[in-house]
Amino acid sequence: MTIERHNTESSNRADARDLGIDWATEFAAYVTQAQQLQLEMLLCWQAALTGVGQEVWDEWRCHFAGGAPIDG
Repeated sequence: MTIERHNTESSNRADARDLGIDWATEFAAYVTQAQQLQLEMLLCWQAALTGVGQEVWDEWRCHFAGGAPIDG
């Protein structure tokens, strides 16, 4: 009977460790997904800001340098 009890306690500890690993894996996946979303938002914002910068540069060039925008 003591041997059976020892095996049961051992298996309970193994289950607890598996649960900890599963939780950690899920948390790491969630954090990675959140970080990917943040990076995607940063890249979209950067692309929009690049377009604004190009427009300002074209306006400045047309006004002060006397040239026409290449794309327009």
